[in-house]
Amino acid sequence: TDVDTEGWGERTGAMGMGLSGIADWSTQYPFIDFMKHAREWDDWNADGQQTPEMDAHGWVTSLSEGATAGTVFLVVDDNVPVAYDRVIVTWEGTGILEYDWSASRVDAESTPGRDVVSVGHGNHLMRIVETDPADPIRRIAIVPEQYEDEYAQGEIFNPDWLARIDGFRAVRFMDWMGTNNSTQSEWADRPLVDDAIWSNRGVPLEVMIDLANRIGADPWFNIPHLATDEYIREFAQVVKDRLNPALTAHVEHSNEVWNWQFQQAQYANTTGRERWGDHGDAYMQWHGMRTATICDIWKNEVFAGETQRVFCVLGTQAGWRGLEDGALNCPLWVAEEEGREPCYAHGIDAIGITGYFSGCLAEDDREEDIRSWFADADGGMAKGMSQLADGAMFECGDSVAGNADTYAYFRGVADTCGLAMVAYEGGQHITGNGHAMQDDEDFIAFHIALNRHADMALRYAENLNNWKDAGGDLFVHFVDIGVPSKWGSWGALEYLGQESSPKWDAIVEFNDQSCWWPGC
Repeated sequence: TDVDTEGWGERTGAMGMGLSGIADWSTQYPFIDFMKHAREWDDWNADGQQTPEMDAHGWVTSLSEGATAGTVFLVVDDNVPVAYDRVIVTWEGTGILEYDWSASRVDAESTPGRDVVSVGHGNHLMRIVETDPADPIRRIAIVPEQYEDEYAQGEIFNPDWLARIDGFRAVRFMDWMGTNNSTQSEWADRPLVDDAIWSNRGVPLEVMIDLANRIGADPWFNIPHLATDEYIREFAQVVKDRLNPALTAHVEHSNEVWNWQFQQAQYANTTGRERWGDHGDAYMQWHGMRTATICDIWKNEVFAGETQRVFCVLGTQAGWRGLEDGALNCPLWVAEEEGREPCYAHGIDAIGITGYFSGCLAEDDREEDIRSWFADADGGMAKGMSQLADGAMFECGDSVAGNADTYAYFRGVADTCGLAMVAYEGGQHITGNGHAMQDDEDFIAFHIALNRHADMALRYAENLNNWKDAGGDLFVHFVDIGVPSKWGSWGALEYLGQESSPKWDAIVEFNDQSCWWPGC
C-alpha cells in the first residue's frame, strides 16, 4: 500500500528504549484498541477451556451448543491506578456479548453494536455467548471512552503512551515481536494488521514501522531464529518501502542466542552441531553465520545502494568474555568456502552487549548477609545502593563500577573488528529470578524499594556515563513501562499514568543531552 508520510516525527534523543511485551496485564497500553492487548479466546464455561472455531485472523466464526468464547482483555493490579474507568466496545456481525468479573456493561448508556463498559481493578472478561455463523461477531474494538473519536479517525496508538515514548532515538521491538522462543518461520505466517489480537503472535511489521515513523525513532527489529531467507528478504522489503528514509533500521538476529533458557539458543546449538560436529561454540558460530546471512540479504540485496539505512547488530553475552569470538570470526563457516570472510565482515556494524548492573543482590550465598541489612533504619537502602555502585559490601563484579571494565573490554573487541559497540538492553537487573529468594516477600520488597529509591537515579547516571566514557554508542534501556513484581522491576515507569520515577528521570535527562556517539 502507499505510505502516508504526513505526521512523520523528527529524530531526536540519544538513547533507545525497549518496549514491553503486549499482554492483557501490561500497564503499558500502547494501542488505542485494547482488543489488541487481549488474551486468546477460550470457553471459560468449560472445564477444559476449549478453543472455539476461528478464522485466519482469530475472530470466532461459530460456537458449539452450550459453548461460549471469552477473552480477558484487561487486568489491573490493585497496586496501580486504574488508567481508564470506561471503555467503548464496538463490533460487526450478529450475536450477543457479555461481560464478567471486573467488567460490567452500563445498560442505560449502551446501544445495539456499542456497549459502554465500566472497568476497574481486577480481571476483565468479555464473552461471546451467541454468534450467527452466517454473520459472526468480528472486528471487536475496545477503546477508552475519551479516545472514541480518535479511534474512529484511524488512530492506532494510545495518545497517552505516545506522549511518553516520543523523543527517544530508537525503539527495540524484541518483546513486541515475541522474539524469545518464536515459532515464526514462513513469511506467509507472519502477524497481520487485521488479526484480532497482537499479544499472541506479535505486533505486525507495518504497525512497528508506523510507530517508528510517527515518533521519528530508529526501529530495532529482531529477526526470528527460524526465519527463512524468503522471510528475511520480504521483511526487509517492507521496511525499505515503508520506513522514513531518514531513519535507520537496526537489525539483529533473534535475541540472546547464547541464553540457554530460550529456544533460539537450543536450536542454534543443535543446528550448529549437526552442521559442523561436536564443537562447544557451534551455537555461537551458527549465530554469527545467521547474523552475517541476514546482513548480506538486507545490505547486498534489498537495500543495495542504500546501505546507510541499515545497521546490523551481532549480540553476545557481556558476562562471558571470549564467547563473542566464535560469532565474530565463525571459522567453521569460513572454512566451508574458499575466500569467505569472517562473519563480522559481512555487513555487521556493531557488537551488541547488555549494560545491566545488579550488585549481586540475589546471590544465594549472600542471602543472610543481605537479610541482615533489613534491620537498618532505612531497611538496607544505603547498603544496597552502595553495593550497586561498586560492590562495597561484598565482592561483586556486576556493579556499576564493574560495568566500566566490561565496557572497556568490549570496546577493544569492537575496535579490533572495526565495529561500533551498542547496548541492546541495559539498566538495573535486581531480581531474584532463578534463586530461592524470588518467592521471599522480604527480598521482593527490598528489590522493589531499591528500584524506587531516589539514589537509583545516581546509579543510572553513573552507569550511562561509564558507557559514554568507554566509547559506547546507542544504549537501549529495558523497558519502558512495567509493574514491578517478583519477576523484576524492569519498567522505567511502573504504569502509564506515572509522572516520573528516579530511573525514568535519569534516562530522560541522559537521552536529552547532546549526542555523544558518531552518527548520533
